[in-house]
Amino acid sequence: MKKKRWISIALCIALTGCTPLTELMREDKMAFTPDLVPSFFQETNMENVVWKESSTFHYDGENVTGTKGKGGVVATEWESGVITKATWHFFGERIPTGPFSIMAVKKGTTEPIQAIVLQDEATKVWSTTPITMDNVDYAEHGQLAVNMMLPSSGMWVLNAYIGEVLTEQIIIHVK
Repeated sequence: MKKKRWISIALCIALTGCTPLTELMREDKMAFTPDLVPSFFQETNMENVVWKESSTFHYDGENVTGTKGKGGVVATEWESGVITKATWHFFGERIPTGPFSIMAVKKGTTEPIQAIVLQDEATKVWSTTPITMDNVDYAEHGQLAVNMMLPSSGMWVLNAYIGEVLTEQIIIHVK
C-alpha cells in the first residue's frame, strides 16, 4: 500500500514538473510571466531614445500618442500609481502576431518594469492577450485595450512589443 502511495506521489510530481510554467499560470487567456525581464528586451534599444514626449495624431476621432502609420496609444492623462485604461493601435501592412508586451523604462534608469495591470487591478505582468487576426482589421490595423500603471512621475518610454518584435517606443510624461 505504501509503495502505491509513493508511486502516485512521484507520478504527480513528475507530471506537474513537466508542465511549462507559462501553462500553469494562464488565466482567461492572459499570459502571466515571472518577474524576470523577458529575454527579447534589449538595453541597446534604449540607446537612441530621444526623451521628448511623443507626438500625437488623429485616428478614428481619437488623439493617439505615437507614430502615424506605425503605432500608438490612446489614454487619458497618465498619473503615477493610478490605473490607466489604454487602447493601443498598430498600423501597417504586416502587423506581427503574438503576446503584447510593454517594457516601461523611466528616464534616468535602465531597468524595465511591468506596467500592464490585470483585471484584478493588483497583478502586474509583462505580457497580455496576444495580437491575433481577431483583433486586426483588414490586416492593416490592430488594437488592444489594456490597463496600465506606472509607479512614479516623470518621463517614461513605453517599449511596445508584439511577440518578440519591438513595434513602437512611445515617450510619455506621468504626473
